[in-house]
Amino acid sequence: MKTSFLRYTALLSLVGVLCLPIVAMAQTAPLSHRMEPYALDTGLHSAPPNQAADVIVYTTIVEVPDAPWLRLNFSHANLGSGSYITVTSRYDDAQQDLDAAALAQWQNTSAYFNGDALEVELHLASGDTDVFVEMSEIMVGQPDDSFTQCGPTDDRVPSSDDRAGRLLSIGCTAWLIADGRFVSAGHCTASAGSTNTVQFNVPLSTAGGVLQHPGPEDQYTVDDATINSVNGGVGNDWGVFETFPNTTTGLTAIQAQGAWFDLVQDLGPPTIRITGYGVDSGTANQTQQTHAGPNAGSSGTTMRYQTDTQGGNSGSPVIDEVNGVAVGVHTHGGCTSGGGNNNGTSTFNTAFWAEVGDVGGDPISLTVTTQINRFSTKGRASLDWTPFDGAPDKVDVLRNGVVVRRTRDDGNTRYNENPLPVGSVDYQVCDGETGECSNVETVTFGTIAGMADWTDEDEIEAEHDVESSNVAFGVPETTELIGAYPNPFNPTSTITYALADRGMTELSVYNTLGQRVALLVSSVQDAGSHDAQFNASSLPSGVYVYALRTGEELLTGRLMLVK
Repeated sequence: MKTSFLRYTALLSLVGVLCLPIVAMAQTAPLSHRMEPYALDTGLHSAPPNQAADVIVYTTIVEVPDAPWLRLNFSHANLGSGSYITVTSRYDDAQQDLDAAALAQWQNTSAYFNGDALEVELHLASGDTDVFVEMSEIMVGQPDDSFTQCGPTDDRVPSSDDRAGRLLSIGCTAWLIADGRFVSAGHCTASAGSTNTVQFNVPLSTAGGVLQHPGPEDQYTVDDATINSVNGGVGNDWGVFETFPNTTTGLTAIQAQGAWFDLVQDLGPPTIRITGYGVDSGTANQTQQTHAGPNAGSSGTTMRYQTDTQGGNSGSPVIDEVNGVAVGVHTHGGCTSGGGNNNGTSTFNTAFWAEVGDVGGDPISLTVTTQINRFSTKGRASLDWTPFDGAPDKVDVLRNGVVVRRTRDDGNTRYNENPLPVGSVDYQVCDGETGECSNVETVTFGTIAGMADWTDEDEIEAEHDVESSNVAFGVPETTELIGAYPNPFNPTSTITYALADRGMTELSVYNTLGQRVALLVSSVQDAGSHDAQFNASSLPSGVYVYALRTGEELLTGRLMLVK
């Protein structure tokens, strides 16, 4: 009798558990790794009085056989005022320079590097004394088999939204807003030690699901002093922070990505899209994926939606599918194959909205640069304008007070001058509805006409120089892959290159799987400047690599197709 009663009580308890509402769980996916002891000591180095330039005084290979990726952890270092470390992956030649300031920003670590071997060089600057670097342990990547499934099928598909990045080592998603800061979940940003790197242009993982990393030029270290976060559960979970400029390119994340989310207060979008870096099997693991599903009754400070997410999606933007704006931040999973919904913090959260609802700044910020091909008479002045939250859909570009371009909300925030004007030119961008304009930016261009009469002594190389743009042309000393414009693009981009010698030239475009999707040039070409147009009308959005091959030389660049 007693045994039957106990069984009956246990059954009631089980029934009670099964009838409870689905518990919302935070969706992080901490980076799977181990720390291994690894001793590295460069010894003390001091520059002699007669040293005039930087000298490599120490070189070694740091290797952990069969590791999918590595990250160096430096225990002690003195890099003086000009000395620095160079770290290079033996796997893909990705490289990072770390001087004293950069090492401090990276919290005495390197970027993440693919492969199992890194070359480390210590460069000693003149005047520096007692320079050294020590390391006692290394971070080593390893497989992670902890996958989850939300709903009967996983309907996420690969995506390439430039606004969203992967946040490590916590394993979350973070996204750019108009003032250059990042938004993520509060439980992703509450611990500064695990929120230290934002990555863009994330490559596919290995076949076994082990994460792979972009080059250091696409990794940004978090400034812990800027983190403002609340980890208060569903409806009150958000974080905002900044990253330092990239230590390789010098660019901020928003400058490099050229994209961000605007935020609005709206509980009613019928369809909600979530884009982020959730876990998956194989090569898709914690790469960017996206899915759109129905709004499931959002109210108050909580967004609710039946959109597929996984661990690692915490911090993802909650996107109005129609307008592409963010209406909240995804924080908790809660759906199952039997129903339910996932959850996020809405922009009606008072503290969250006070932090991100008005990012301030001018309606339009204008940057003027020159990008001039010094090997031909062609050139262009590129004007990039950055609209902030609430900026106008209609934008006018003015040259010396006269409208030279009108653009509506088509995603194009650039205007090119080609052929170049001559002399002093004043540029502005203005609100096409109200007439409100940015400050005048003055550019002085040199004389382009008559360049054929110039001599080598007259040549002034002035690429990216807004003060003087006199440019000579002729045959380059080395073959150069000058670049592609526009980039990102839709659906066409022009690739420009310069050949040092006449010869067989091949220009191809490949997808991220290494498959050639276009052969643009395959012929003998003369030395000098050339260009070719890539039309991607039939291709899906994503990252593509263009490759210029001349003889034994191979030069590559990257394109982003956004449809």
